[in-house]
Amino acid sequence: MEYVHKILLKLANPWVLFGFSAQFIFMMRFVIQWIASERRQRSHVPLAFWYLSLVGGVMLFVYAAFQADPDPVFVFGQGLGVIIYIRNLVLIYRRKSLAQKHLDARAASRSSLIDDLLEDGIGDDSNSDGGKDEPGFDSKVSASSRGQLS
Repeated sequence: MEYVHKILLKLANPWVLFGFSAQFIFMMRFVIQWIASERRQRSHVPLAFWYLSLVGGVMLFVYAAFQADPDPVFVFGQGLGVIIYIRNLVLIYRRKSLAQKHLDARAASRSSLIDDLLEDGIGDDSNSDGGKDEPGFDSKVSASSRGQLS
């Protein structure tokens, strides 16, 4: 009974509640990863996993480091984990940034190609053959783009 009393006294300590909150956040990363994997029917690590890892890891590091008698194993383990979580987030965002630059470059290239085609007169009535009975290719393209050819 004395053991239970000691535990209940510790649970009343706000610092212990902070530690439990940290552990809960850290544990939720696995729940999120499990749900994401089940939805995809394959193993998947969502971005939320890394954010929960980072927040929970920082909280656990703080909890471990500021104990009356800090445990160096706990402090070192959580500290190293935090560095790894940050690194993974950097790699994820760097990859997303490169992918976005690639998409932007492709869009710019397509836009440039369209501009070049328009400057060359494709699709422009001004390059028709002067109104002869047989319209030129450019006139047909232009007319078809306006829905005038049958």
